[in-house]
Amino acid sequence: MLVTFDQVRDFRGNSSEDLSIEVSQPLASSNVVINEILYNPLANPDDNLPDQTEYVELYNRSEYAVSLEGFFLHD
Repeated sequence: MLVTFDQVRDFRGNSSEDLSIEVSQPLASSNVVINEILYNPLANPDDNLPDQTEYVELYNRSEYAVSLEGFFLHD
């Protein structure tokens, strides 16, 4: 993802040059890994506690933000 700033002025009216900053990278197979899965959560109707929910935890091993656009998980 690219963020672009243009026509930015400071309090004195000085303008800056147009600036573009890449804030995330396209997803690469080595960047994001499945770190943890809870596929059979505890559910006890007698303990008066909320039941756990299923989840998949993803971990970004890179040093920068990664776009998950178009990424999906399925069983």
